[in-house]
Amino acid sequence: MGIIVFIGNSHLTVLQRALNGTDQILGRKVKFVQLFEKELGNTFVHCEGGLAVNPSIEKRFEEFKKEGDIDFVFSCFRGSLHDIMGLVTGDIPYDFMIPTHNELPTSRDADLIPYGIVLDEIKRRTNYFDIFFQFLKKNAKHVAHLESPPMIATGEHIRQFPGSFQTLISQRDISPRYVRFKLWLAVAEVVQDYCRTAGIGYLPAPHETLEPEGWLKPEFWGKDPTHGNDEYGRAVMRQVVAQIGACP
Repeated sequence: MGIIVFIGNSHLTVLQRALNGTDQILGRKVKFVQLFEKELGNTFVHCEGGLAVNPSIEKRFEEFKKEGDIDFVFSCFRGSLHDIMGLVTGDIPYDFMIPTHNELPTSRDADLIPYGIVLDEIKRRTNYFDIFFQFLKKNAKHVAHLESPPMIATGEHIRQFPGSFQTLISQRDISPRYVRFKLWLAVAEVVQDYCRTAGIGYLPAPHETLEPEGWLKPEFWGKDPTHGNDEYGRAVMRQVVAQIGACP
């Protein structure tokens, strides 16, 4: 029997709940690797050649392989970077334009910076993604990265459910909605480039969860600024099942 592995950080929890206790998908065993587990340690370690995935994670995959081949790995690795970078305003508010989305407005009271600078900063913060994706590809027949949940449009919901950003939100204003939306798009663009380079798939957010402009529909909002709710998790899982069924 083949194995399906889901690996990631906090976004993994919604996917676990979506399975509702089931440990199989289309006749394959399902395994979860929560990178916050203390026994796994840091995701990366330094070695002579630079950064490498922690051997504790490699060991976890080897344990899975004793039960069967790993047919699929789905990653939701580091899915909150856009919020870390721009959920709240900085000391100097900024905005930018995306060449492929010129229709999106900019903030009047913000410094406009070149899009290339935004992409460079995202790449600086994600330069280990290629290492992680190559590790996954080495250990499975098929690998795909799951896009982070789309942005919540209203600041009111974010203030009501600040989650781990509570301290920051109490000290600063929430960034304008289109700044947050554009950061989500920019991070997605960079991550897609990593996926293409690594030769793995990229699954965008389920279409049925999106407003026409690309915001997350209210019925899929979680009780924090970053995560989708259980309905969102089930929508992603349906997408995963379709992807598995389409592969040989």
